[in-house]
Amino acid sequence: LYHSLAFSPDGKTLAAAVTLGSGKSVHRVILIDTATGDRAGDLFTGHHGPIRSVAFSPDGSRLVAACGIDRKDVKPLMAPDEMKAAGAVVVWEPKP
Repeated sequence: LYHSLAFSPDGKTLAAAVTLGSGKSVHRVILIDTATGDRAGDLFTGHHGPIRSVAFSPDGSRLVAACGIDRKDVKPLMAPDEMKAAGAVVVWEPKP
C-alpha cells in the first residue's frame, strides 16, 4: 500500500512511503532510482504506524517523513510508546 510519493529536486530519486504486508518493520520509505527503476534503499523502518507523507527539502539534502497511526487504532489510554508511535516527524539526512 502506497501512502505518499515524492521526487527529489533533481528527479533522480523517488521516495515512496509504503506499508508492505504484515509483520515487523512493514512501514518504511523505499528509495527508487528513477533512471533504472532499481530500489536504492529503505529508510525509517521499524515504525509502528504508517508513514503518511514524504517530502524532499528544496536542495534535496534532506527527506522528511510524517508518521501516524490510523484513527481506528487510537485508544483512550495509550502507553507512552504507543503515543510516540501515534505521530512523529522524522528527518533523514544522508551521510556525505
